[in-house]
Amino acid sequence: MPFMVALFLITQLGCNEASDLGGGSVLPVKVDEVIVQNEPDQPEVIMEGLQVTDSGIAYGIDFRRGLPFRLSLVDGSFKHLGESGRGPEELTQPNQVYLVSEERQYINDQALDMITEIYEGDVSRKKEGFLAQDIWIRNTYGIYSNGKLISAVKDHQHVNELNFKDANAIFVLDLESKTGEMLGKFSTTLDELDSHKKYPFIAADDSGDYLYYIFNTDYSVFRLNLKSGEIEATSRFRPENHRERSIEFDHTNNYHFTANFSREFNMDLTNVSGIGMLDNQLVVVWYNANQNFYENPFYEAENFDYFGVVYDLPDLTNPREFTLPGKLLGTWKNRMLIQENDDVMEYTIGFYEFEE
Repeated sequence: MPFMVALFLITQLGCNEASDLGGGSVLPVKVDEVIVQNEPDQPEVIMEGLQVTDSGIAYGIDFRRGLPFRLSLVDGSFKHLGESGRGPEELTQPNQVYLVSEERQYINDQALDMITEIYEGDVSRKKEGFLAQDIWIRNTYGIYSNGKLISAVKDHQHVNELNFKDANAIFVLDLESKTGEMLGKFSTTLDELDSHKKYPFIAADDSGDYLYYIFNTDYSVFRLNLKSGEIEATSRFRPENHRERSIEFDHTNNYHFTANFSREFNMDLTNVSGIGMLDNQLVVVWYNANQNFYENPFYEAENFDYFGVVYDLPDLTNPREFTLPGKLLGTWKNRMLIQENDDVMEYTIGFYEFEE
């Protein structure tokens, strides 16, 4: 069966009733931590979507510095990769990392529309990016599988017209042929108020055959078979704290760019914070703005409450809810990587496992 096919099958929500039944709650327990060393480099903003090797080397994007980085989860050593600029060995606005191996990564440079290959910490070569195919990639989560780059996208041609029925959510780019294909149908439980944040978070299993995705403000989880193209809504379990969105965002309304509307809007909706794979489990973490945000509408850690669901693979059975002290940066083996302190002088990542 070829990697991509033209025929997609989407299983209707509700067919897998067992996956909709919650199994109560589970307690994440902190088992260790790492403090990121700040010399000679120091991180300014570590974003969600860390890509981690088995040995504990994490790759990600420092959006404030505008560079990818390499971080050891074992000893905290940290190093930015490449240099800022527009030259042949420089990056301007990287926004996504694709982990091939500990030595090799691909970086999407949004501003230059180039896919940069990093080999052993140095810029190796660049390839044509996604915009040449009219693809708008979204999120910091990128996946490499069998010579292909898998990304979440905004299907602007359909989404801007609020045509969610025909819209897709995933793009798969073949690096060798430089061709790609749109995959992944939209969720029927996703709000259809506007085009705001209509893109998913993605994670792949160890085999690279299955992709799991969930839309930014939704709760239904989908599984995409990357070999057959079959799509299944594997869970429609809704967490207790997930808010039902009711306020529309209007890009043409000046009031919607004010602090007052930001308070109302963020108190109205739930956002996905992160998604990741553990050993035989999938975790999804959301966040809600809390009263602190309403009183002081800034994107600071204490203004948000983080909660999640852990699902058993492969069928996402027995979903259990939990809460977390911070945002999910990524996963490593059986551990969730949680931001506990984002001070650049003592950036702390806590390692959390679920209590047996």
